[in-house]
Amino acid sequence: TVADYLAQEFNKVSPATNSTAMIKKIKFIMTKLVFVPQGNEGKFRYYTMERFIEGAYKKFSNNIGYVNHQDPALTLQAFSHWTYERTNGEMIVVDLQGIDIGDHQTYLLTDPCIHATDLKRFGRTNLGKAGIKRFFQTHVCNIVCQTFKLKRNEHQPDRASSKCDSHICEKPNSSMATDASNK
Repeated sequence: TVADYLAQEFNKVSPATNSTAMIKKIKFIMTKLVFVPQGNEGKFRYYTMERFIEGAYKKFSNNIGYVNHQDPALTLQAFSHWTYERTNGEMIVVDLQGIDIGDHQTYLLTDPCIHATDLKRFGRTNLGKAGIKRFFQTHVCNIVCQTFKLKRNEHQPDRASSKCDSHICEKPNSSMATDASNK
């Protein structure tokens, strides 16, 4: 719900009019929580459900710094960066996966992870400040970040020392990204 709210806010932002960046809309599938009774003791088993996504499902990033460099999804990388700035550094939405819904203008995503400075929120995949740092250690700002005028984070790689052109890295530039892609 938090990721979807931030996506709706991101979709409302009007980027600079002189930009040539193609900025896609972002939507998240809403999850339902289901309680299934277990025996007669009043105990329940909990499940989450969401509708099936039809299409070519892709993993664009994960919660430990991996970025899919075969399909980098510039809008999604910028969205993660934007969520950090929009929440004043309190959280970042990562672990983005789903589909381009076919209109080539919208991503439909599922099962995101949120790293927050408050470790009591968002479950076991919330790696807190360490997770936020990991995102930025492998994030190189792209044309969408530039369009939104996102600030460089102190943990980001130096563009001059990374294997990047003006829009995207060609290869992971840290061992952490390589390790994450093997999982």
